[in-house]
Amino acid sequence: MKVTSICSTIHRRSDLIWGCTLKDLWPDGAPRVCAVVDSNALWYYNRLVKELGASFPMYVIKSPDESKKTQKTVAAIHAMLFAANAGRKTFLLAVGGGATLDTSGFAASIFKRGISWIAVPTTLLSYVDASVGGKTAINTLEAKNAIGSFYPPRYVLLNNEPAKTWNEKLRLEGVAEIYKIFTTFSPRRRASLVNGVNEHHARQAVMYKVKVVRLDPWEENLRAVLNVGHSFGHAVEHATGIAHGLAVAVGFRLENFAAVKKGIMTHHTAEIMESELDALGFEHRIKLPSWDELLKYLVQDKKNVVGELSMSLLNGEVAVPFKKFDPLTRVTIQEAKWAYDQYKKE
Repeated sequence: MKVTSICSTIHRRSDLIWGCTLKDLWPDGAPRVCAVVDSNALWYYNRLVKELGASFPMYVIKSPDESKKTQKTVAAIHAMLFAANAGRKTFLLAVGGGATLDTSGFAASIFKRGISWIAVPTTLLSYVDASVGGKTAINTLEAKNAIGSFYPPRYVLLNNEPAKTWNEKLRLEGVAEIYKIFTTFSPRRRASLVNGVNEHHARQAVMYKVKVVRLDPWEENLRAVLNVGHSFGHAVEHATGIAHGLAVAVGFRLENFAAVKKGIMTHHTAEIMESELDALGFEHRIKLPSWDELLKYLVQDKKNVVGELSMSLLNGEVAVPFKKFDPLTRVTIQEAKWAYDQYKKE
């Protein structure tokens, strides 16, 4: 069993564990545990607890997606915890995709001022994104991930078994995040993704993110670079309802246009990245809502300053260094509108 420390916080640590089961985690028997499981991952949860020889109080998130990341779901998780007489030493086991992990982690962070939780990602997106770094959140009508906390899981269990059930959409969502991380920290290797995204790519993406989180756990500087593609991406996701990873791919295209407008990226590099995203299987263009509709969500982005948008814009050619610096670029609403128009034109 390989254990890698992700980051230290004031009073907790998160351990990243490859190829481990709950039995490996608790060889002498499980402590007090309650579980949140998404309905797509029930089969895997049942296998985990069967190997452990235990059963836990459980709340199932049916048909999990971004629409379930709400106060209502958090209240239901808390009701399950109260019914089970959960206390400060109870572990909350979260098994599922990104929406399930985001919501469960947030519920754990505010239950009796915080209980330990365990992330068991079952999609490629949650494997490389939601399980690592401790960002937990729910959505509101106004914005995605508007209510949340930095609250790392005590353990992250990374296994390849759930990959057998991934459909093309689930795979592509995770590929978008891997593409983002490689563009940020290893642009020379990014082209290799076009030949097929494999387990090595996924692990490398996780370790790049771990390195960033260690340097900047609270997103005070460097970590904001991981939001590349997400300013426009979150706005598109909220306005259209398309899946997170697919919206990030759209956000990447839009923000590349913004980077060209700001003189950060060349037209040539933007065209190369357009071709790579096409080759990876992402739709070349989707129908966007009106500019006014998209702007309504864009201005609610958490990174913004008053009167201007803040985006993580890359040049797509040079790796971002692992050091503390401010990676955000101020983007005027007029420049963002230009990027939107360029996307719509092609």
